[in-house]
Amino acid sequence: MPWLLRLAHIRAKVQGGDSNEALRDNARGILLWKAALERGLLPDDETLKQLSADPDLPICGRDIGELSWPGEPLRFALIRSLSTLGVSRFCEKYPAVLATLQRSLLELVCKYQKQVLGMVVFPCRS
Repeated sequence: MPWLLRLAHIRAKVQGGDSNEALRDNARGILLWKAALERGLLPDDETLKQLSADPDLPICGRDIGELSWPGEPLRFALIRSLSTLGVSRFCEKYPAVLATLQRSLLELVCKYQKQVLGMVVFPCRS
């Protein structure tokens, strides 16, 4: 939860919007990732279409553009990397991997947003 709150604060700062709205969007995003990974899928556009048609999920009938999380280009890089590693089938099989991945994902997105904002400067390796 702390990473989710940090991310909402950072996103509100970046986009100049309401942190409550940012919190809701980030929570929806991480829940979509969880729903997809529990099924052994990565949350690409095709999976989001399938999930938006599921009446048991609170996103039923929503536009895919609203559901894409995190923003590009980070989303593309994450999905591509996780696909290469085959992480989705491990998440389906082992729930502990999914929980750890969710925490790592939130931390990574938070750090990425901070770097985009210029709040954190990482030293260059030589």
